[in-house]
Amino acid sequence: MIDTESTATPSVVERRPRRTVAERQAFLEADARVEEAQPDQVKCRGCQNWVRLSTKRQYELQRWYRHQDYCKATTYVPLVKPVHLN
Repeated sequence: MIDTESTATPSVVERRPRRTVAERQAFLEADARVEEAQPDQVKCRGCQNWVRLSTKRQYELQRWYRHQDYCKATTYVPLVKPVHLN
């Protein structure tokens, strides 16, 4: 028997909002897991490796997100950058 009264909806893939170059740069610079951010690469504070970003878009985040998924060292880095008082 076919369920014609089902309220199930097709799964929807949730996308991250599109950000401008300035927003992506600010996001990476505010991320405590980033030691240094450049337009085409970021240095992971946890594992000390440089992560190549896109060569077509400055501060592209997809490869950084992917790195966070498999980098074991970033689980030990706090998500808030320390504030240095002078």
